[in-house]
Amino acid sequence: MWAWYAILGSLTFLMFGLDKHAAVTRRRRVAEWHLWCLSAVGGVWGGLLAMFVFRHKICKPSFCMIMGAIVLVHVALLVSR
Repeated sequence: MWAWYAILGSLTFLMFGLDKHAAVTRRRRVAEWHLWCLSAVGGVWGGLLAMFVFRHKICKPSFCMIMGAIVLVHVALLVSR
């Protein structure tokens, strides 16, 4: 389980970084639902870390609300184990 979180977290962190770079250079962006899906299937910690490291998507309330819900679900899953 921890390897799954590590691998997907790294991939999600990378995708957030690529999206931030695309935003700055005005190139084609990564769809928000891709970022959410990666976070939901296990990349939540990488996505959360990337939001603060890259200062990306932290001012968009709708994105943060969904990301927050994903974080809560993963915390609940970890606590229930």
